[in-house]
Amino acid sequence: MQIARGGAGDCVDYVVVGLDRSFDYRKMAIAMSCIRRGALFVATNTDATVPSEGGELPGAGSIVSAIAACAGRGPDLVVGKPNPRSFEIALEKLRLEKREVLVIGDRLETDIAGAAELGLDSALVLTGITREDELAGKRPKPTYVLGSLADLLERRSRSQ
Repeated sequence: MQIARGGAGDCVDYVVVGLDRSFDYRKMAIAMSCIRRGALFVATNTDATVPSEGGELPGAGSIVSAIAACAGRGPDLVVGKPNPRSFEIALEKLRLEKREVLVIGDRLETDIAGAAELGLDSALVLTGITREDELAGKRPKPTYVLGSLADLLERRSRSQ
C-alpha cells in the first residue's frame, strides 16, 4: 500500500479523513476529486467539534462534512465511534465480555451511541462536549452521568 500525499493527479483507492489541524482548500479539492473518481470515502469519526482548554475547536466531523458537501456524498464508512465494529474489534482484541466494559465518552451521538448499539454500559463525562442540561429527552441514555473522570474513581473506591 502506498499513501498519496497530495498530487491532484494521484489515483487513490481510499480517501481517509480524520482530524487534520492543517486542513486547507488544496487538501479538500484533492479529496473531492478522488472521491468523485471513485475512491472509497472513509471517515475516522464524525465528531463536529473537540473540546480544548480554550473551548470547542473544529473536529474531524467538520472536515468530513466539508468534503462530503463538495464531493456530493457522505462517507462510505465511518471506522471509529459510533461504528459498532470498532467496539467489537476492541472487545475481541482485549478478550473482554460486554459485561466487563464501560465505554467512557463526552458525546451522546458518538461515544454513548456506539456503546448503546452493542449493549455496553456507558458513562457520559460532562467535562467535554455534552452538558447536563442537554440530556433531557435525548437518546441514547448513558448508564452513568459523571461530572468528571474523578467521579468515576470516587464511585469505584466507594464500591470496594
